[in-house]
Amino acid sequence: PGSNHYYSGCGFVETIESATCTDYGTIRNECYYCTVTNIESMRPTGHSYVHIEGDDYKCNTCNYRYTVKPSDYTYNIVNNYAEITGYKGTETSIIVPDMIDGYVVRSIGTEAFGSCEIYRIYLPESLRFIKEKAFYNNTHLSRVILPEGLKSIEESAFEGCVGLWSIDIPGSVKVIS
Repeated sequence: PGSNHYYSGCGFVETIESATCTDYGTIRNECYYCTVTNIESMRPTGHSYVHIEGDDYKCNTCNYRYTVKPSDYTYNIVNNYAEITGYKGTETSIIVPDMIDGYVVRSIGTEAFGSCEIYRIYLPESLRFIKEKAFYNNTHLSRVILPEGLKSIEESAFEGCVGLWSIDIPGSVKVIS
C-alpha cells in the first residue's frame, strides 16, 4: 500500500467524539492503508437546558450541569428581551444563560464582557446580536463558541482580545460590521 490509496480505494476508520455543551467534538477519518488523516470539528449545537432547582441547570443532550447566578449579570430589557450589559461574577469559564429573570437573552451589549478575566465563554442558542466592543480588551479570552442563529456581530466586538485563538462564526451570521 502506498500514498495513492487516499485517492483510489482507501479504507477509512471513522472515530467520532461528540460535541458537548462546552467543547467541540471531532470526526476523525484515518486510512488504514496509507495513514492519511482528516479531522473535522463538530460545533456544540442542539443542546438545551432544563431548570433543576435553585440556580442549577442541566443539558438535555449531554447532561452537563451548571449554575446560573442572575446576580452575576447586569442587563437591560429591550423589546421584551434581555440584553446583557455586564458580568460581575468571578468564574473564568462561563455559560451565558438563555434566560435571565424570565427574559430571553437576545443580545450582548456594548462592552458587556469588556476587560473581564474570562478565558472561555459559551453563548446561548437564543442569542441574535453581539454589540460593538462587547468583549473589548478581554485579554484572557481564548475561546468563544458562537451559537447557530446569531445574526449580527458589530464593529470591534472582539477588539483587544489578544489571546483569542478559537472562534467559529456560524452561517446564520449575515452582518459583520
